[in-house]
Amino acid sequence: GQAEMPLESMIDDELKQSLRALIEELPTDARQLIRGTYFEGKTLKDAGEEIGISKAWASRLHAKALDQLARGLKRALVAE
Repeated sequence: GQAEMPLESMIDDELKQSLRALIEELPTDARQLIRGTYFEGKTLKDAGEEIGISKAWASRLHAKALDQLARGLKRALVAE
């Protein structure tokens, strides 16, 4: 349904490209976790299990990755 709209469909193409580039810069584990949860619709637990980490660790890694992405996007938006 509407509530489960992928993140991608909610943001414009330019922002999407910035976001993809930033995701590529993340460490491998963080990148796989973000891809799994936001682009492949997995739960944090499942995405974490796939890369062999606990849900608690996945949660910390997720928060750290989002923080890094947010900072990167701010820089990208300021640079425009």
